[in-house]
Amino acid sequence: ASPAKRIAGPATTASTATTAGTSPSAKVWTAEYMSRNTTVTRAQALADASHFDRIFAHKGDYTPFLADMHAVNPRLKVIAYFNGTFARSSELAAFAESSFAHDAQGRRIRSGGWDLYLMNPADAAWRNSRVKLCLAMLAESGYDACGADNVGTAVLLPGYVSGLPINPATNKVYTSDEWVTALCIQIRSGISPRALYGNSLGNGSVYFASTRRLLNALDGASVETFLRGGRESITSYPTVQGWKANVDMLVDAATTSKDIMTATKVWTTGTQAQKDQWHLFAYSTYLLGAGPNSRFWFSYVEGGAQNAYYSLWSTAIGAPSAGYVAMGSVFGRDFTGGKVLVNPDKVGHTVSLGGTYHTLDGVAVTSVTLAPHTGLLLTF
Repeated sequence: ASPAKRIAGPATTASTATTAGTSPSAKVWTAEYMSRNTTVTRAQALADASHFDRIFAHKGDYTPFLADMHAVNPRLKVIAYFNGTFARSSELAAFAESSFAHDAQGRRIRSGGWDLYLMNPADAAWRNSRVKLCLAMLAESGYDACGADNVGTAVLLPGYVSGLPINPATNKVYTSDEWVTALCIQIRSGISPRALYGNSLGNGSVYFASTRRLLNALDGASVETFLRGGRESITSYPTVQGWKANVDMLVDAATTSKDIMTATKVWTTGTQAQKDQWHLFAYSTYLLGAGPNSRFWFSYVEGGAQNAYYSLWSTAIGAPSAGYVAMGSVFGRDFTGGKVLVNPDKVGHTVSLGGTYHTLDGVAVTSVTLAPHTGLLLTF
C-alpha cells in the first residue's frame, strides 16, 4: 500500500486493531462526543474498546456495552462529557443572575456558535451544579470519569464569545490565572475518587502561557487545537516556533502523571492528499514528544461518527529509545523499531539516516528528503 492509502484507510473492526496502550506510539483516544447523528452499536463499541483506551463520549452512548468493553480492554476509561462553563437555555431558570458571567456592560455572555450562556466559574451555585451533574452522569451512565468541556482560556479571546467576562472580585476581565483552575478544583474534589478530565489545553503556545496550571486541577486534559484550529485553511501551518511549542508541551506534560490527549482536525476544504499530509505531519509531530500518558486523535471531517481508527496508528515503530533532537532543520526521534522525522519548515530538507530504514510502502532508504510541513515514519 502507498503511504497515502495507509493513512487514509480506516481500520474500524476489532480484528484489525492493535492492543490499545502497548506503547506511546500506539496510544490513541477518541473524542466521540463530537459525533453527530450517530448511534453506537455493540460491534462498534467493542471495536472502539480494542482501539482506544480513552473514549470521551456523551453519557449513555456506550452504557449498554461497558462490561464487554472493559473485558476487551481493562485499561479503558470512558469519560462522560458535560459543559463546564456554559449553560443551555433549558438550564437558565435554575440560576440566579450572580451565576452568570457578564461583560463590562453587565450583559450576559453567549457562545459565538451555540445557544449557550457563559457562567461565572467563581459562583458557588454554578460550581455545585457541575459537581451534582457529574455525579448524576456517572451514576446513570456507568462511565469511569467525567470530562468538562470549555474549561480552558478560549473564552478570554475576543470573538469566541459575545463579550469578555468580568471577574466580580476585581471588576476587571478575568485573567487566565483566575479563570482556569478554581472551577475544576471544586469539581474534582466533589467527585473524588472519580477522575476529572478537561477540554482544552489549547495548543503548545497556550499551554505554556496559561493552561498548564489546569493539570493541577485535572486527571487529564485534551489539546483540541494541536498544531491547528480545525477550520483553518488546509494550507495554514504553524511557524517552526509555534510547532515546536506543541512538541515541548508533550515533553513537559510527560513529567506529570496526567493524561494528555491531542486532537488535530481538518474540518475545512482540502484534497484527500492535503488532509493525509496533515494527518502524517500531526501524528509524526505527536510521536516526537509523546510520553507514557500521551494519546493522539485525528479527524478528517466535521459531523458523523468521530471514532475511526487508522492503520497509520498501527505502524510498528516500537517505544521511544531517546528524546527528540534537531537534525539541522528537521527534527527526529529514535524508536526501538524505527525512527520518526518531521520537517516543520517552509522548505524541503534532506537527511542522512545513518543506517537503512524502510518507508511505509516498504522502500529501503539511507537518506530521505522531506518536503515542507511533512512527517515520516520509518521502520527497520
